[in-house]
Amino acid sequence: MLKYMGKPLLEQLWDSPTFLWLGPKLGLDTQQGMELICLLGIILSFGAMVFETLRDSLVFFFLWTLYLSVYQCIPTPVAWFAHQLPDWFQKLSVVGTYIIEIAVPFLFFIPLRRLQLFSFYLQVPFTYIEYDANSRLWPAVRKMYEAVDRYQLVNSYGLFRSMTGIGGRPEVVLEGSYDKETWTEIDFMYKPGNVSITTPIVIPHQPRLDWQMWFAALGPHTRSPWFSSLVQRLLQGKKDVIELIQADGFKYPFSKSPPTFIRAKLYKYWYTLVNKDGSLPQNWWRRQYVEEFFPTVFLGDPNLESMLSHYGLKDRVSTKRISDAFLPTILRTLRENVQTLTGPQFVWSLFCSGAAICLLKGFFSSTRSNKHKPVFETKKSKGKDTGSGMAKNEQVKKKADRSQESLEAKQPESSEGGFADSDKSTKKRK
Repeated sequence: MLKYMGKPLLEQLWDSPTFLWLGPKLGLDTQQGMELICLLGIILSFGAMVFETLRDSLVFFFLWTLYLSVYQCIPTPVAWFAHQLPDWFQKLSVVGTYIIEIAVPFLFFIPLRRLQLFSFYLQVPFTYIEYDANSRLWPAVRKMYEAVDRYQLVNSYGLFRSMTGIGGRPEVVLEGSYDKETWTEIDFMYKPGNVSITTPIVIPHQPRLDWQMWFAALGPHTRSPWFSSLVQRLLQGKKDVIELIQADGFKYPFSKSPPTFIRAKLYKYWYTLVNKDGSLPQNWWRRQYVEEFFPTVFLGDPNLESMLSHYGLKDRVSTKRISDAFLPTILRTLRENVQTLTGPQFVWSLFCSGAAICLLKGFFSSTRSNKHKPVFETKKSKGKDTGSGMAKNEQVKKKADRSQESLEAKQPESSEGGFADSDKSTKKRK
């Protein structure tokens, strides 16, 4: 939440540059201001794809250059098939990495330009993002970066120091119960949970909660203070938090009433393998229980209350102002209409709509051009036929003149009588 300290707008933008400071002037709170910024980004992205004038503008350029990556920490169904590749291919990729990391650098010292360039293109892109190679910067460069860091003009990149996959993929599984005896797992929309269900393809959507659950599994829950707040909201049955886990309320096992108890377990997940007879297995995953990740708690539990107090996440009594202005009302209406859709469904529906509009525009423009094209060709062909007809008439006329001249040349020069006889014969023929 932003704290409005009564400072002028320019000072607030200087301390924390964000358009959220304009929210009160529009009758919006912080959450609605963030939704408005996201909505504007969606409109600009959609318009840039559909309208040519926006595609040629800087808006379209920056929307695509600021897009960070399509790679997610959440595996896709395609990853399962990649996991089934032969062992020799997997080992070959590891050997290739070792060669690039260890052997290729010595090519820099060989006085052959082609080998030096080959080593450059294999090594420099990696060392550019490698932390140790850029940890010792000049103080002047570091000061310049710190001066503009608040504006987020550029971003720092770094490798993950600890990654999953070696010895299994750790995953946190939430469980709820009414009587502390029968426990039901709470499945998320995007992260691995149920071993018989694969994770969907979510790009270009980024599910923040599922991503954070992946990071939380890399260490104890004390390294993720937000997890205790998540458990509290689920015990309270907060609708906004439940929709982050399951957009479809019927898929949430405690949709009728919130659970009385909640706990979390840590598992190690592996992909299943193809059966020996070549048939596909029934499950996508196999897992093994590791340890308890979060103890069993309930509303008013002293352990839960102490954790929330320690992290400063205790509920604070605050009256949320509901504005009846035009813009907040529009945002609430839009959220009510799309809250049942998952992230990928919403993003891909916009993309497909834009693609359909572009295809229809191309189709109608081609039909218009085809309607005018035959008329032009007909006129053109008529002109060609007229020209060719005139040329033929001229040729026939020239032939007739030549034949007439030849006849006149063959007639002998005679007296007037002879000419008179010829004239008579001509008259008889006529």
